[in-house]
Amino acid sequence: VGKNLTEPTALIGHSMGAMIAMQLAMHPLVTGVVALNAIYQRTLSAQDAIRKRASVMTDSERPDPEPTIKRWFGDEVTPEAEACRGWLSTVSPQGYKMAYAVFANGDGLSAQDLAKLDKPILFMTGVLDPNSTPVMSTQMAAACSNGQAVIIDAAAHMMPMTHCDLVNEHLI
Repeated sequence: VGKNLTEPTALIGHSMGAMIAMQLAMHPLVTGVVALNAIYQRTLSAQDAIRKRASVMTDSERPDPEPTIKRWFGDEVTPEAEACRGWLSTVSPQGYKMAYAVFANGDGLSAQDLAKLDKPILFMTGVLDPNSTPVMSTQMAAACSNGQAVIIDAAAHMMPMTHCDLVNEHLI
């Protein structure tokens, strides 16, 4: 993807998209990055949990969306939760398994790589996100020379959907 950049570009990515945006952040034409709900140095228990979820996925069966919906939205029934339930219920099992394996085995950029980034980087997450935690965003921002962390109150993993006004306010 980076080889296709031909002019200065700012990147915004959410979750796995944040992992991709951070990998591209070192490209000289990337002028800044917003990493929404990014991961960084997961705890051993978090690594075990996500790898366990990845290990039971198959190429032929869609995973039950309910545990994911519960992690992202709790017990609340909302239009956003229903939209995600619909997406997860129609996803390609093989594609989802492959993408989830990448996500499960990634841990974000290292502190050394973050320190090399000399462009503005905003890390934003929700205070209720159990997997892309406020501590992760704060640590990533501190590791960057021009990093900033924003933690959205009462938001979880899908904050770009559930708290779009606040997210957009910080983006602007």
